[in-house]
Amino acid sequence: MSTQRDFDRTAQAWLAEGPSELADRVLDAALDEVHLTNQRRRLAALPWRTFSLNTPLRVAAGIAIVAVLGFAALSFLGRGPGYGGAPTPGPTSVPSSTAATSPAATSLGAIDTTTWATYTSTRYGFSIGYPADWIVRSADHDWAFPADATSFPPTAGETFHTPAGGVAVSAYAVTVAPGTTMSAWLQAYCPVAESNSPCTALQSRPTSLDGHAGSIVRFTEDTQAYVLIGTRLYIVGCWRSESDPTVLPFGGASRLLDGFLSTMHLLPGGPAPTGASPAPS
Repeated sequence: MSTQRDFDRTAQAWLAEGPSELADRVLDAALDEVHLTNQRRRLAALPWRTFSLNTPLRVAAGIAIVAVLGFAALSFLGRGPGYGGAPTPGPTSVPSSTAATSPAATSLGAIDTTTWATYTSTRYGFSIGYPADWIVRSADHDWAFPADATSFPPTAGETFHTPAGGVAVSAYAVTVAPGTTMSAWLQAYCPVAESNSPCTALQSRPTSLDGHAGSIVRFTEDTQAYVLIGTRLYIVGCWRSESDPTVLPFGGASRLLDGFLSTMHLLPGGPAPTGASPAPS
């Protein structure tokens, strides 16, 4: 039977006979693989630990590293021209007009809001639920366009955010001119507020507020719900993109907005007299 020392000598000799350098593209591919793996695990929030390895474990670790790099090299070469068959086609974009609720949101179902607290906004004329451990920041003035269109989250919004401040949701309203459509309002709003978003072909999907139909619109850096009721446009914004890592625990920004909207109810008599704000021209 071989002793541990025999194993050490054999392994060290095997490592010594191997190549001392890797081609740049092979090394880059291996590092990319390691980087992607780290990114996928970052959300797990597992504590880092320092390990002390004895000699046999160091040798075994070296063998494992060489094996991983070799596998990465083969995978990288297999993707090049003439290797591994035809390339795999990339994903096909979905036109905004046919965009539907994301599979993740559908499979997760609605957010449980039974333990949420309730906030009443006399300024904007609605009540809204929010997670009981979230922090509330009340609006300090009426939302107006264009002055408040570039503030995220706006100080004019009734804002709720996680204790750590990673996610914030704001709710507010604006009075629009009679006959204004939601599409026309967005055409005026988007070029001012969403400098990083294309203002055409935006992805959207249906939602509702207290029985009134509306839409959730996905911008590049945030996600907002719009419900037009008469001459009053109600807006609930999550100031994160749809798939930002901070909203993944909620199933995405749209699902989180659906949760807030499901708790919203218009107050009898509407907003306070000071709640009116100018609509975009």
